[in-house]
Amino acid sequence: MRVGLDLSPLAQTRAGTARHVRGLAAQLRGRPGIELVGLSAGDATGRLATVRRDALWYPLRLGAASRGLDVLHCTTYRAPLRPRAPLVVTVHDLAVVRHPEAFPTWHRTSGHLALRSALRRADAVVAVSEFTK
Repeated sequence: MRVGLDLSPLAQTRAGTARHVRGLAAQLRGRPGIELVGLSAGDATGRLATVRRDALWYPLRLGAASRGLDVLHCTTYRAPLRPRAPLVVTVHDLAVVRHPEAFPTWHRTSGHLALRSALRRADAVVAVSEFTK
């Protein structure tokens, strides 16, 4: 089984999401029957890299990159508009919905739209807490 794993959060943060992604990748690597395919928008950081990732990588390029996979796991609530494989989306928290004032305008606007879009397209959703569920 070819499993595509979005590794983009590793360039964005060192916080909980990145630790989760590193741990998930470590657990999947070397498992019998699983070929792990790491997918990433690159390791650039900063505002421009974030906008590119959110506006191009997730909605458009990640979908094309998922061609030939048996499953695509998006490790945040951002996902392609047209995935080419069954889609699993992990939602770590709902802070962008519950406390939008805590986020910059770009994250507040794009995050809310991305969350709704990803949940509609997902074949499975992983919520990391009962509250998020």
